[in-house]
Amino acid sequence: MSYLTFDDVLEQVKAEGPRERQTVEAAEKVAEIIEKVTKARIQRGLSQRELAELSQVQQTTIARMETLKVMPRLNTLVRIAECLNIEISVEQRTLRLIKGGLGKD
Repeated sequence: MSYLTFDDVLEQVKAEGPRERQTVEAAEKVAEIIEKVTKARIQRGLSQRELAELSQVQQTTIARMETLKVMPRLNTLVRIAECLNIEISVEQRTLRLIKGGLGKD
């Protein structure tokens, strides 16, 4: 029996069309940011509980975020990043409607 990897599924979703590809790309960017936040927490020697107290975000939210089980809101990421004294950046892309779907400028 052959199993699909997570990456295989992502590639299949991306192939569905521009909107699907855009959604997957956005999720991948958020995952990269979360990975950086997690590494910063560990490098500073903070437990999830300690970061939760500092950021006033529930420890369970931090745990779910770090395991990519939830998509954190931007204000949550900002609060956590401020406590870790790191910067997060989000690239803004202008979307335009093109014949047959969405396009990026």
